[in-house]
Amino acid sequence: MSVFNVADPAFSMVPTEAFSDRRLSLEQLRVLGALCSWRKSKDDFLVWARREEISKRCGGMAPCKISEATSALEALGWLTKDGRGGFSKATRYMITVPQSVTVPQSVTVPQSVTGGVTDWGTRMGVTDSVTGKEEKIKTLERGNSRFEEFWSAYPKKAGKKKTQEIWKSKKLDSLADSILAGLSEYKTVCKPGFIRDPERFLRDERWNDDYGTGSPGAGNPFEGAI
Repeated sequence: MSVFNVADPAFSMVPTEAFSDRRLSLEQLRVLGALCSWRKSKDDFLVWARREEISKRCGGMAPCKISEATSALEALGWLTKDGRGGFSKATRYMITVPQSVTVPQSVTVPQSVTGGVTDWGTRMGVTDSVTGKEEKIKTLERGNSRFEEFWSAYPKKAGKKKTQEIWKSKKLDSLADSILAGLSEYKTVCKPGFIRDPERFLRDERWNDDYGTGSPGAGNPFEGAI
């Protein structure tokens, strides 16, 4: 039976809420994961750590980046800091969970999440904003999360199941912003009784129509309406 060693941990007990908080950057997740590696149990949220130690558990992250990340985590409600600390001085961190994040469990994560987080980020489809790339999450078991935004905004509630199947089969989560923008234009010209079914709107990709200029080739907002 292995014994958990706080001085040289193999695991980090990170609250699962952290993985559903889309406000967190990859860098902030690395630091949070490193801090959680000092936890002795799921009920232990108090951590004493120096930036030098955090740097080692983050794979050599620059101390200034650690300071920026802990300040951001504090502002987002993930921790509180007591003392200024420094590279060789320990700071007391109290790990907290923001009230707006509601997943009620903790998960034990291998140290590779903090030490080899680049591989983890690649597997999960996360890109680090520090490299200049857009930070995004391609799939974290989101399912049809953006579909509900579309359904809520669409002015005609008909055939939700078929509409949802089209959304899923065409993998429209990645185009959700464009779809919602096109829908917003469509809603300015559609009239009651002449609104096409939502499944047809998606199937025919009518969010790409030009509803504002009336230029040749622009989509007829009433075509196919029932």
